[in-house]
Amino acid sequence: MEPIRVLLVSTTMDRAGAETLIMNIYKSIDRTRVQFDFILHCNYKSHYEDEIVAMGGRVFKLPPYRIINEYSFRKAYREFFKAHPEYKIIHAHIYNTASIFLDEANKCGLHTIAHSHNTSNGKGPKAWFRNYLHRNLYKIAEYRFACSEQAGKWLYKNKADFTVVRNGIDTEKFSFSEEKREIGRKALGISPEKTIVGHVGRFEVAKNHDRLIDIFSNYHKSNPDSVLVLVGSGSLENEIKAKVATLGLQDCVIFTGVRQDIDNLLCAMDVFLFPSLYEGLPVTLVEAQCTGIPCVVSDIITDEVDIAGLMKKVSLSDDNNSWAHAIEDAQKIERKDCSDIIRKAGYEIKDIANWLQNFYIETEKL
Repeated sequence: MEPIRVLLVSTTMDRAGAETLIMNIYKSIDRTRVQFDFILHCNYKSHYEDEIVAMGGRVFKLPPYRIINEYSFRKAYREFFKAHPEYKIIHAHIYNTASIFLDEANKCGLHTIAHSHNTSNGKGPKAWFRNYLHRNLYKIAEYRFACSEQAGKWLYKNKADFTVVRNGIDTEKFSFSEEKREIGRKALGISPEKTIVGHVGRFEVAKNHDRLIDIFSNYHKSNPDSVLVLVGSGSLENEIKAKVATLGLQDCVIFTGVRQDIDNLLCAMDVFLFPSLYEGLPVTLVEAQCTGIPCVVSDIITDEVDIAGLMKKVSLSDDNNSWAHAIEDAQKIERKDCSDIIRKAGYEIKDIANWLQNFYIETEKL
């Protein structure tokens, strides 16, 4: 018997939070029963595409939405659905344009799912227009998912029910051990006596790397044996590298780029610094807590992600000195493996994938 095929929509499948969650689910789901295919709106080969194909998935590319091309954008989806009647379920992991392509999917008789992975579009004219685009999504999507209560209330305007689908992880992989800590430090070339302040995230506005560098600069003045490790890539990476150079921090800031050994790197770190401007429920904070690392985060982060009692919140309006003190205080927490706590809290990816798999199978029958 052939597996049912579920169509997922994302802008790209690069190594970012929502995309990593999707891949975690994809790897854990029974692909003899449910198979994922993807529509992406990028004109380049994103990081996970080869892995998707290797697991039996297909990747389709459609043009991105532009204000002036709404007619052709809708037409592209209509023609796609007509050419691919094998799809009965479409799961949107982007929301700004989901109200458009899910509307077309509804007209073609598909079951439609919207999924909120964030709590803001930021500020400015672009953010206003994105908010405008998804203003009625709560009415268009047949099913509504969110990574957290806060993310669901934001996207669906407190006007419709939704289901929280937790941002699960492989808790065994992200368990802490001294061996993994040593492996991670060797990979980074950092000696045991150094204090590592770490961050994992794309170099984009929401992650607030500009402020992160200022915070570390303040902390480093009183803690010269400290090193900042920044894992990830993104459009602002060169800008942040230039700032590091201007502040004379080149010798104590490491840019690792995109990595696949995140579990070992988290074990190597001493404090996780996360001054984001807005988030849904960050997968990386779940991973960090699983390794038992204390996390210093901005006060916009939802309390739902404080799973293991390792979160220290600091207001974005507080000065850098306050953040530096919070980093120092966080290191007083005894490091221990928290994988069992994370698993019992409902963040084990195998359990989440099993629930979602059953949801797809039952929905496809309707």
